[in-house]
Amino acid sequence: RPGPTLLDPSLLRGRGVARKHSAEEWKNVALFLRQLYSTGDDMNFMARSFDKTKRGEATELIKRFQDRVKGAAPAADKKDWEELLAVQKDTIGDINKFFDLLIDAPEDL
Repeated sequence: RPGPTLLDPSLLRGRGVARKHSAEEWKNVALFLRQLYSTGDDMNFMARSFDKTKRGEATELIKRFQDRVKGAAPAADKKDWEELLAVQKDTIGDINKFFDLLIDAPEDL
């Protein structure tokens, strides 16, 4: 299994999701979400080199990714860890789909 993903629930074992997080930890989550949102800008830059079909798919994917990350901000404000984990599942899926678009070689190689 590859390493842990963003906000991987396995990282919380032994800590308990219900554990009280400090104000500093929640501030860091909010900062992380801002940085994660800007990842979409990097994805847009890379997508410029895609062919027309892939570029269109990437543009839709990036918009959905950024909308989801932006939508996670209220969960961080409410200190709702469960909602953040749900958003994480969606966003990591979007990132993985984007990485799939980067592959140009046929699968049988």
